Amino acid sequence: MEKIGKVREILGLVLIVAVGLYLFGGCAGAEGDGIGGGSGKGKDKDKGKDIEVTMDAPVTADDLQKLEGDMFVLESTICEPIPDYMDPTTEYRVTYDGYVYCDSEYSTGPAKLSDEDYMELYWFCVHAVKTDEFSKYYEDVCDGDTYKFTYYDTDGEEFVVYDGYCYDNADLQDIIALVTGYVYE
Repeated sequence: MEKIGKVREILGLVLIVAVGLYLFGGCAGAEGDGIGGGSGKGKDKDKGKDIEVTMDAPVTADDLQKLEGDMFVLESTICEPIPDYMDPTTEYRVTYDGYVYCDSEYSTGPAKLSDEDYMELYWFCVHAVKTDEFSKYYEDVCDGDTYKFTYYDTDGEEFVVYDGYCYDNADLQDIIALVTGYVYE
C-alpha cells in the first residue's frame, strides 16, 4: 500500500507539472516530446499504427468524465481446471464517466472511482501506451489467472497494455487491486 501512495504522489506531481506546461505554453524546443503541446508517439501493438498522446487531451477527472464509453477493461481468466458451470473470465470495465462495472455474480454492482484513483488509472494507461512499457514483459507460469489490460483512448481507439500472467509485477498488481477493490465488499 505504501507503494500505491508513493505512485499517487508522483502522479499528482506529474499532473501538476503537465497542466502547468500546458497552460504556459510548454518549453522551448520541446515540440514532439509530449510536453507543452508537443506529442509523444507509441504503437498500438494490435494494429501497428502510430498513436498520439498529447497534452491537448483533457487532463482532469472532470474533463475526462464528460466523455462517453469505456476507458479501461480488465479481463481476468482462470487458467486451470474449473467446473463447467463456472465462467473462467471476469470482466471489469471502467467507463470514462468514472464508474467500474463487473460482470461477476459476486460483484456488489457499479461503483464510482475516486477522482484520485480514476486519474491514477488514466495516467497509468497513457504512460503504458506511450512507452510500450509492458510489450516485452513475460512471466513463465502455467496456472492461476491471466489478465488482459485494455485501454481505450479519448477517441475510442483500443490499445492492449498487457496480456498474460503478472504475479511479479507490482505496477500491474496495483492496477488490479485498484479496479477490483471497488466492486467487491
